[in-house]
Amino acid sequence: MSEQTLQGMPTADFDAEHRIAAAVAEAGSDDFGEPGFTDNVRAYLDAISTEADISPVGGLGLQHLVHGLLVNRLRYQADLATHPQIAAEDVSDPIVVAGLFRTGTTKLQRMLSTDPGVQELTFWRLLNVAPLPGATPEEPDPRIAIARDYVDGLASQSPEFMAAHPWIADEPDEDSLLLWLTFNHLAGGSVGYIPTFVKRVQSRDQRPNYDYLAGILRYLQWQDGGRRDRPWVLKSPTHVGSIEPILGAFPRATIAFCHRDPTVVVPSFVRLFEIFWGLFGNSVDPRKVGPVMLELWSAEMLKGLDQRDRLGDDPRIVDIYYDDIVANPIDVIRRIYDQHGRTLTPEAEKAFVGWEQDNPQHKFGKHSYSLESCGLTEDQVLAAFVPYIERFPRLRTEGMA
Repeated sequence: MSEQTLQGMPTADFDAEHRIAAAVAEAGSDDFGEPGFTDNVRAYLDAISTEADISPVGGLGLQHLVHGLLVNRLRYQADLATHPQIAAEDVSDPIVVAGLFRTGTTKLQRMLSTDPGVQELTFWRLLNVAPLPGATPEEPDPRIAIARDYVDGLASQSPEFMAAHPWIADEPDEDSLLLWLTFNHLAGGSVGYIPTFVKRVQSRDQRPNYDYLAGILRYLQWQDGGRRDRPWVLKSPTHVGSIEPILGAFPRATIAFCHRDPTVVVPSFVRLFEIFWGLFGNSVDPRKVGPVMLELWSAEMLKGLDQRDRLGDDPRIVDIYYDDIVANPIDVIRRIYDQHGRTLTPEAEKAFVGWEQDNPQHKFGKHSYSLESCGLTEDQVLAAFVPYIERFPRLRTEGMA
């Protein structure tokens, strides 16, 4: 299946038929749940093969990641067929933290998730949504150890990534890892420069992806003993252009939309993508990453603003500013809970305060960046985000850095 290099190291194999066959062989099932799904896989892997500058070691890691996604999708579909009651789980009212990268979304999600009355989307469950064969309730879930090993390996490979966005096995992280299971979402475009895949995704209706996300959340909720009056806390910057699909799939959701000066966040998230591309690729030029990311995420923001215009003054969307997340996170959470119809209990507030005390800024190292280093100017960023800044003028006021 895999070719060999002269040094004896196998090279990654991104042939879609090979990857699908390998996943089917491990899962013991060939039902991916959607007739056109394998076309998504083919389009994604073709873009990886022909456009992304993948390194030998990074390619093997990406092949392993793709294999895991396919196997988990097959196992989920098999469990859904065996346990039809999964489909009856109610996940209609998540708290969804959205906003551009580097706007305080991670802090807000992780703090919210310490409330004992919500469901946290821990990284170990994101990495493997399906229980492993042979796992028993009497023993620690083996998915936790797998996630810890994965995170430890990542920390050794790229301390810079952990400083920019630390993955922690038993803490919450982005539901974009679940949307990656569709092979039809921008989450999959984070591994390198794959413009044909990104354009394909941007041209397609995203509502089916969020319906699929709802199904995965039902699956995870069922594994954890059912709803028990616990809403999910979700988060991903990739949601900025999918406000209508989110509210269509989750009609009782509350979206906490985080805002920060784009001249600050753009170089920060360009640096993040530079590091992430570097996990899988050869040398990455930040001056190439910068214009690509600016075009992509300013377009997604504009798409989201257009959707908000159609929705009108929808109370399900709560606008949050970065400086408030930093200075007054409890007040921010109180606003979100008021909209969601939740009571901020003393137990939850104590948990929030404890999380903040235990997680000072730059706990895992400082994330350094500049506009100049990514080949952009302040004027370019401001021009790309004109509609956003006009709608939220506080973005350019003192304190929003």
